[in-house]
Amino acid sequence: MYLKKMHSLLLFLIFILISAMLPIATGSATTSSISKPTIPRDRHITFTQVGNEVLIDWLPASGATEYRLIAARQLSGQQPSTLIDQTQVDEFYTLTQSHLTDGISLLLLQACNDVGCTTYQRFGGLFQSALDFYCSNMPSVTPDSKLTNCAAAEGIYPNAAGDQTQNIRNALARLAPQNRALYFPAGRYRVDSNIELQQGYNLIGDSNGLSILDGSHASTTVVIGNSNYYHKINDSEIRNLALENIRIHFYGRKNNIDISGNIFFNTKSSGYQVFVAHNQFEISSNIFLRGREFPGTVFASYRANRLNIHDNYLGDLSSAHVGQANEMLGNHAKLRLARAENLTNRDGSLLVDFQSSYSRGWYTSYSRSLNFHNNYTNSSAGRYLYNPQNQQLDIGRSEAFSHRQYDELIVTENYFSGWPAQLIAGLRFRNASKIYFAANHVDNMRLLTRVYPSSNYFGLGESYFINNYFKNSQIEFWQSFVDSATQTPSIPLFLVHDNCFDHTESVNGAYATWRSINNRQNFKISENNACLPHQPLPYGYFSEISNTEADQLIPSDFQHLLNLNVPLRD
Repeated sequence: MYLKKMHSLLLFLIFILISAMLPIATGSATTSSISKPTIPRDRHITFTQVGNEVLIDWLPASGATEYRLIAARQLSGQQPSTLIDQTQVDEFYTLTQSHLTDGISLLLLQACNDVGCTTYQRFGGLFQSALDFYCSNMPSVTPDSKLTNCAAAEGIYPNAAGDQTQNIRNALARLAPQNRALYFPAGRYRVDSNIELQQGYNLIGDSNGLSILDGSHASTTVVIGNSNYYHKINDSEIRNLALENIRIHFYGRKNNIDISGNIFFNTKSSGYQVFVAHNQFEISSNIFLRGREFPGTVFASYRANRLNIHDNYLGDLSSAHVGQANEMLGNHAKLRLARAENLTNRDGSLLVDFQSSYSRGWYTSYSRSLNFHNNYTNSSAGRYLYNPQNQQLDIGRSEAFSHRQYDELIVTENYFSGWPAQLIAGLRFRNASKIYFAANHVDNMRLLTRVYPSSNYFGLGESYFINNYFKNSQIEFWQSFVDSATQTPSIPLFLVHDNCFDHTESVNGAYATWRSINNRQNFKISENNACLPHQPLPYGYFSEISNTEADQLIPSDFQHLLNLNVPLRD
């Protein structure tokens, strides 16, 4: 541990030394109208082993008149020494055997002009071969404690020409018996066909860069996962990848699958970008993007057990959406969102800001013990989405958040906005066992709970809507039939308590239906005076109770929900 700390300190000293040598841009009459060079967004730098030497070449930078390559080395007990400080017009350089023998500790590549220099990439580590440069950012273990192998060591190089699908399959199969993760250095990897995962298959990318699995060449959307019910997969990871026209699909005997830190974009299929079913999944810190030409749905699950969904992002790449999300998301999600802002299409053009062409957001059915926490869900799309097939605005939209026939759903500290007010519901819950909906920010949406008679879950169970901020939004309960002696759903408690209903633009509130005759005494509402100044709350077919009485109805294990903070509340 001591040696690791000393090594990090020495690299920092090298960085300070090199920074001191960098040119300082000065304004002048001849340079004020131009800017520093623009680096290619994918930052393509390749390293090729040629005997005992390493050839470095890179894509040209727009506006560059020359390139600067700096390499430094730290030898034990000595001061940092500069090995190379080369300025040139060529877009390649050869590291000689003498440079590599003792190891390079830091390599810096910059594009320069009269205004100044822009850095392509900074490599830190111990480099003695081409492979070292590719794999320098590879973690020794994954967050789930799996050992890692670098894709470059398996012959899979970033930005290589041709389809890499079979090479990736072969590498995953070779590593599976050891349960190792295949690490993809930053860059693009063309994937034209589906990759069926098996037990022991794990894929991870560069957490600080963009490891892009590129399915854009395929005519349909590429699928990574396993849909065979009888294939058992336990404890797998798909993490920190940028998936262009690739979706993830798991069905059947799969358990403890971690899908985290991935960026989904340019998905040609209108189907779900992620689908999971049966048993336990972790869905966290993912960025779900759908541009105008790529409308469709985001996430669905079926019969998932102990599903944990947190810190995910649905929204545009605009400064408004990103700025909001950065105020509430966790650090991993914020880092991946920052990387998403640098994404390019296959032709090198930047993704446009509009990336919220969602026909449906989150959807689950028959889930048990689902935890949905601290997710950002927003859209700037209208009532209908653009259809690339006929170039018309004719794709309808459904809910941002929809769940049916669930058993215990806990929804806390999320942000929901941007779904058309004309929809019957932006958030929908139907035929279930129990829900805790607390400390959420709901902006201009209808939250609708429903019971249908033809369901295994004939009722809603205990439903708690507490400590939320409803801005121009309302809560409703509805059923299509009138209660009778032979047909009455199970609704032991429907509590609306300690919320802020901020109806500055439209008057909204909480409403049940007259059809619920036998359960009417179980619909309870407190003063809901969390808004200052307090505004009278319209309600229908609810019994009003005091705040003290309402507090006592909340189970002791969930009293803490009253103290959670609502995100993005003014």
